[in-house]
Amino acid sequence: MDKIKILIADNRRDTRELIKTYLSKDRLIKVIGEAENGKKALELSMELKPDILLIYYNMIEIDGYEVTEKVTSELRDTVVIMTSENDDISLVKKAMFHGAKEYVVTPFLQDTLVETIRSVYEKEFLKKANHEVINSKGTHNDNKCKIISVFSTKGGVGKSTIAINTALALTKQTQEKVAIMDLDLQFGDVLLMVNKEPVTSIIDFINQCDEYTLDNLKLFMHDYKGVSILASPVSPEFAEYISEEHIVEIINLLKQEFRYIVIDNPNNFDETTLSALDASDTILLISTMDIVSIKNVKVGMGVLNSIGYNDEKVKLVINKANEKFGIKLKDLKTVFDKNICQVIIEDVKTVVTSINKGTPLVLGFSSSKISKCIYKLAEQLKK
Repeated sequence: MDKIKILIADNRRDTRELIKTYLSKDRLIKVIGEAENGKKALELSMELKPDILLIYYNMIEIDGYEVTEKVTSELRDTVVIMTSENDDISLVKKAMFHGAKEYVVTPFLQDTLVETIRSVYEKEFLKKANHEVINSKGTHNDNKCKIISVFSTKGGVGKSTIAINTALALTKQTQEKVAIMDLDLQFGDVLLMVNKEPVTSIIDFINQCDEYTLDNLKLFMHDYKGVSILASPVSPEFAEYISEEHIVEIINLLKQEFRYIVIDNPNNFDETTLSALDASDTILLISTMDIVSIKNVKVGMGVLNSIGYNDEKVKLVINKANEKFGIKLKDLKTVFDKNICQVIIEDVKTVVTSINKGTPLVLGFSSSKISKCIYKLAEQLKK
């Protein structure tokens, strides 16, 4: 492995010297520069293009958050690790929102600092390698398989309902093979929504198969009305055994046979979620019309933009749409500064009945207005 090139940015000279001393003892790490303020950190980042920018959150002249956002937007191969003496969760979230991949609390322990740097670098190195594998196999170029992620940064917005019904609508409209991956690895409920028992799941495939092949994978999938479902684990604790490498491998296998892959993602930005979002051709970003959902989805949209996903990839879908409670659809266009791909009307009675019966909307209630909204969404995704 090549040496990891580090740029250190901290207002305090003694802290910079301490970090250099710690890192100099690791043969795989090379400090290529240091900056005493935010302006210098930004300039050196653009000039030196380090693998990792290790930056103090409270830089002078330009603060660490602004530097992080500019570096991550301009230098796709530079990863930012933010440092602080404060472990307040709000600061951690703020760092991640602006593009940092890790957050280290001082005072430093040498082993912890080195391990964090190595771990972050290795994850990003593997992610780039996985992207090359995906692209070499034509995820975004050959039009043989379209990968659609259903995602939100707020729970309770109806992601799973949209995922299963969109998949079924695509099957009916195209007569093509469609697969669903339930990547809510702790609390997924796609199978429950079609009244099926989770006899096998993604964790069984990972643990029981010596060879990862499409034929073996299909043994662990559930068929429902022409849609093949890869279920989430039955217990939350299994989630930690599923890595981003597993997700990429499974997507590549599914691409061999299925025309559409619909991924029901959890409402977070963990590594498995990011691997699925990276591999996707389209991300359906779901929001409802309450102020909490709007705020969380707005923040999530900022993160997606900072990662580099453009408007062509991220499509805004408004679910449970109802203008009776003080927020109008035109207001949402202004707040999100983005066109709305599809509006799905609110119909609580029909949705709850559908879920309780285990009969998806587009099958049991195909003539309802809400089903027609989903069919319109599927029609757009076919293009």
